[in-house]
This record gives sequence, C-alpha cells and structure tokens, in this order.
Amino acid sequence: MQVNNRGNIQKDDKVLIMGSGPIGICIMQVAKSRGAKVIMTDIVKSRLERAAQMGADEVVLVSEETLDARLDLFTNGEGIPVIVDTVCSPASLEQAVQLVCPAGRIVCLGLKDQPSSITMADITKKEITLVGSRLNCNCFDEVIRGFEDGTLQPQLLKSNEYSYKDVEKAFVTIKEHPQDVMKIVLKFSE
Repeated sequence: MQVNNRGNIQKDDKVLIMGSGPIGICIMQVAKSRGAKVIMTDIVKSRLERAAQMGADEVVLVSEETLDARLDLFTNGEGIPVIVDTVCSPASLEQAVQLVCPAGRIVCLGLKDQPSSITMADITKKEITLVGSRLNCNCFDEVIRGFEDGTLQPQLLKSNEYSYKDVEKAFVTIKEHPQDVMKIVLKFSE
C-alpha cells in the first residue's frame, strides 16, 4: 500500500514495476485494485508467469525482449508515467530515470549504499518526482479490506510448503534455488 501511496498511483495510471518478486507482485495487486494498468519485468520467466496469473496486464522478460519497445507499445508512445523499482540496484534506478516520461514519478525501494550515476539534470529537465518507500504507514486497514474483498490474494504468492520440522530443507531451497522461491510457508500442524 505504502509504495502505491508514495507513487500516488491512481485509476488509469500506467505503471512499470521493475522486478516480479513477492514485493513487486504485491505492489502490482494494489495498483490494479486502484484501477492502474501494470507492466512488469523480470529475468526469471516463472516469476513473470506468476505475475501474469496474479493480474499483471503485461510482462516482459528483459533478457529476451527490449523494454523500451514494449513500453512504447504499452503507452501508445506517450512514455511511462510511473515506475516502481523493486530490483534495487544502481543500474535499475538509472534505467528508471531514463525510462520515465516527463513529469513522471519513480518510487525506489533500494537500501544499498552503492552510488548510482544519475545526474541532477536527468531529474530536473524531465521534472521527475523521485521518492523512496520502505515502511507501511497506517496502511493495515486498506490491506485487510483487500484481503476481505479478494483484490489482494497473498495465498497465490506461496511457492513452497514445508513442515516446521523441515525448516533446514526450506533454507536449502532458498539458498540453492532462489529463482524457484516466491514465498515459503512453514506448517506447524500435521
């Protein structure tokens, strides 16, 4: 919720969410519940399949497709007005600044201490609004309403399930096959 609030995502906005992990998919579901159109990217095909299953309007496997061309089609050549960067690398933030249209909005979730190569002119010339987001400020009521009315479906994020007795196996799965893990559920009943 907070990312959507920080990005002022509203009905009919066209939104690029960079990264189709659990955070990106949750942001997408909230944006869709507000009436936005969402295109999502990733380098892992299975994550994009899940994003599409959970409501993304379009998905882009950036290792095989050109994002610029897909955004041009998605926006009818108008440029993408809202970008949410869940990849959180210096390069992804730099790309967001280049891709966003004039007067566009970018929400950054990154917490890395690595600097990026963004010049002030890149932000100023396009009059970009660039904000960060890391907490959920008084959003729980809206989240609960989304669970109750079905617009938010967290159960679809579950990719793996283990008994609590097999927690070590769960950690091995996360470590050795991170591309196959969205969210792991530990069961405490047999």
